[in-house]
Amino acid sequence: MADFIATIAGLSNEKQIEEITEKHRDDIWPFVASLVTHVLASNHVGYTDHNTATFISEELARQNLSRGLNAPSAASKSLWALHLAHGHVKKLKDSVTPAGLKVILEFYLVWQQLLIDPEQSIKADLEPIMAKLKTLIAESDPSFSSDERCEILLEMAAVHYQFFEYDKADELIKKASDECNLNIDLTGMMGKRTRFQQKTIAQLVLVHKDPSISVGLQLPPDADIPQSCNLNDDTLLEEIAITAEEGTARVDGRTLTACQLSCLLWIARHEAATHRHDVLIHERCSPFLDTVIAARRHWSIQAAALLARAELEKGRGRHVDRACVQSELVVKLQQGVEDTVDVKDRLPRTAHILSCGLTPFWQSSVLLAEILKSLGCTSEALLILERLEMWDGVIECYKQLGQMDKAETLIRRLISEKPDDSMLHVFLGDITRNPEYFLKAIELSGDRNARAHRSLGHVLLMDKKFDEAYKHLRRSLELQPIQLGTWFNAGYCAWKLENYKESTQCYHRCVSLQPDHFEAWNNLSAAYIRHGQKPKAWKLLQEALKYNYEHPHVWENYMLLSVDVGEFSQAIQSYHRLLDMNKRGADDDVLELIAQQILRREAEISFETNEEEKAENQKVKEEMIKLLARISANHQTLSSKTLRAHALLKKPKTLTSESRTEFEKYLQLMEKSLAAVNGKLTWPKDEKLAVEVVETAVRLAEDRLELAKFVASETSVKEASAKVRLSLRGILTRLDKDAGSRVAGDGSEKLAELVEVAKTLLESVAL
Repeated sequence: MADFIATIAGLSNEKQIEEITEKHRDDIWPFVASLVTHVLASNHVGYTDHNTATFISEELARQNLSRGLNAPSAASKSLWALHLAHGHVKKLKDSVTPAGLKVILEFYLVWQQLLIDPEQSIKADLEPIMAKLKTLIAESDPSFSSDERCEILLEMAAVHYQFFEYDKADELIKKASDECNLNIDLTGMMGKRTRFQQKTIAQLVLVHKDPSISVGLQLPPDADIPQSCNLNDDTLLEEIAITAEEGTARVDGRTLTACQLSCLLWIARHEAATHRHDVLIHERCSPFLDTVIAARRHWSIQAAALLARAELEKGRGRHVDRACVQSELVVKLQQGVEDTVDVKDRLPRTAHILSCGLTPFWQSSVLLAEILKSLGCTSEALLILERLEMWDGVIECYKQLGQMDKAETLIRRLISEKPDDSMLHVFLGDITRNPEYFLKAIELSGDRNARAHRSLGHVLLMDKKFDEAYKHLRRSLELQPIQLGTWFNAGYCAWKLENYKESTQCYHRCVSLQPDHFEAWNNLSAAYIRHGQKPKAWKLLQEALKYNYEHPHVWENYMLLSVDVGEFSQAIQSYHRLLDMNKRGADDDVLELIAQQILRREAEISFETNEEEKAENQKVKEEMIKLLARISANHQTLSSKTLRAHALLKKPKTLTSESRTEFEKYLQLMEKSLAAVNGKLTWPKDEKLAVEVVETAVRLAEDRLELAKFVASETSVKEASAKVRLSLRGILTRLDKDAGSRVAGDGSEKLAELVEVAKTLLESVAL
């Protein structure tokens, strides 16, 4: 292939290109495939030969491969080959063989990888191609071997991944796993992960799902393979040490095929993309990546796995140093720097690049720059991004360094060189926060610059000009629908404008692109509440909690919404979670409402009610009692409402010798409730509080007398009567004393009735 590419790169005009194309008319798809492979070799595996051609400049090729303002990265190489392949694909894509379909799929995937933003026109061109390939694979077309079918499925998953269509990608990854007979399962085994660990604990590992399926032979490692850097930590082991008796069941990466290793990579990648990045996701993904890395086969698969591990480890204190060293090593190899392997011998590395999802060298360089910034090496990250001409990242680095004046000087110098480049005016607007530069960019681009509208919308949003901001954000999304943060900002603006329908649509689009965006899930739930669809809002809040389990405001919203939709068990669980985070004291209204609803349900349960409903209500009741007991134990003073709710839940249905102890506990809680509300000096002047005091006192008096009669001893009756007299007389006296200063309201009739009941009780226990 190298000689063939060298011949084409050396041609001086289009006529010579046409002549050589004519010679390959009968095998045109291998010809196109060799061009695509050369682009992959130049941008992914450090192949440094023939990165430019004589017949066309790289700049002109970049312009031809641009879609509006969406151009290939300035760092990309061998665009001449992709440009040449593009011409053949355009001519021949309507009459194509099965092998040609695979080449077209790979061409478009490489093109999308080189572009800065996801391109909708590429997605539209790919959809019929992928539909045909799916049909051929479903029919087990003999044109493709089993491994080729698996590779095609993974390449189509990579396409969906480029456009943030994670569900579709997951479906294809599962089909590819079935196609290559991937026999794995994630489970726990006892093992150690630190040098000083004495006891073994459960560790996540990969095992064979069906042990009866025979395992292949261990294959030797490849000679040309990126080195895996050691952790070199004084506490953590290099790898988890599984106990000897269980270690034999683990999956050995050396026995897996290239397709199976690629599937493991994509499973880990999908887990990381669709879950919140925390310690748990690191634990879930590590077994897959460690298995791939242990295989030490296939350059592209190994490099992709090492970069994926660096991505996972970049936020972990004990792992971040290795992530930095590892990503730097792989990036150098991808650029052909410090690579001891001869240039021509690097071409075999291109195998499996697209099916394993290896990123081009400049995307890997961005990962390295992010890790360097997290370590405080912002100047080093700045140099990397400046070489790649990624001005967004350069400006961010200058911002972190507190040198925005240098960023402005740089962008103004670039504008003087390219005054008609609308993106440079956008960058200047980002630095100065001056809307005039964004408007200038919009004018220069003929209103086609999505980034200018997005940045202008963000500035207006910060100034709380929601109407204007929303218009610019929506225009930006019309031009480029796949923008992660913009859908969220547009949804927020629509919310502020009370346009809840469009706000819901924006948040839906946001979570489809970023499933782990818990703020979007939370706001989407709030929008549905405005629509009066609380059950749906409740379901959406569950998604928000899945992606951020530690956010107290989301838990509080979930608790209140659980009460509204009648899911009291979940409300109680939420309350427990808030207590765990020390973010909540006793909320009288919530606790009283839950308790009242539980008691109401209990009262409505009849003999005809099925046992399942009875058991469910009893379970919720017991959970609520445990919650109130926990609150009582954690707080010195509780409100009368909380104490009364706790008491009513503890009260047995009937007073028997078995339930007497519980009944006495109920009375103790009622006494505390009465003492709490009676302790407020102003209660006689407040009608609402007066009703609560008298009602609690009357209920307590009645139940005291009931218990005394049940005990049926003269002493108990006398003690109960004395307590009733002492309690009711004091309350009625204070009530009469402040009757003149109490404003009559809706509760005056109820208060009068309760006073009469209290007087009747006093007469019944009078001496």
